[in-house]
Amino acid sequence: MDPLTLLMLGSTALSAISKLGAGFAGSQLAQLQESIANSNAALLQNKATLEAAEGKLSLDEGALQQSRTVAAINRTLGAETGKFAASGLNPASGSPLLLEGFSASQGATDLALIGAKAELGNAQALMTAAGTMAQRAGAVGQAASFGMQSTQDVIAGIVGAATSVLQGLTADHGAPWNALMGAARSFASAGGDFVSSMFQPASFGG
Repeated sequence: MDPLTLLMLGSTALSAISKLGAGFAGSQLAQLQESIANSNAALLQNKATLEAAEGKLSLDEGALQQSRTVAAINRTLGAETGKFAASGLNPASGSPLLLEGFSASQGATDLALIGAKAELGNAQALMTAAGTMAQRAGAVGQAASFGMQSTQDVIAGIVGAATSVLQGLTADHGAPWNALMGAARSFASAGGDFVSSMFQPASFGG
């Protein structure tokens, strides 16, 4: 095989290896990015869970404050009733009733405000968690995209390598291909002659 043909075959092989290597390198990078995106998605999921838990904590704190407020209201009303009774006043009529009604109304307002604050805290926490879940969805989408890119890079590398080989073999009217086939035929022919010679009867002089 002449040096020019060897050089062409070597160039074809290098081109094929280069494209195959580039494809697998791109695939590894895409796999790394996919892993990072999956890790981000997991972290965002945990973050959203904690944020939603903050909403429940807000409701629980509100319920606790309301129970304490109810106890304070009862103590206030009880003290007022006891004071009026000790003074000989009827707490079920007149100004004593109005005063206790005002205290009860004020207590109800406090309870409503506490409840509203707790609900607002819960709603804000859930909105924050929803935003985090939207970010997680984006991270999951990125991971899927990088996974597809990894597969596409491998396929592109293989196709590129195969294309380089085919182009190299068909270049110069198929000279490299013809050279390879000729070398194969020569090898087969030489091998056949060697095998045939093994079964030839030995000839001795005379």
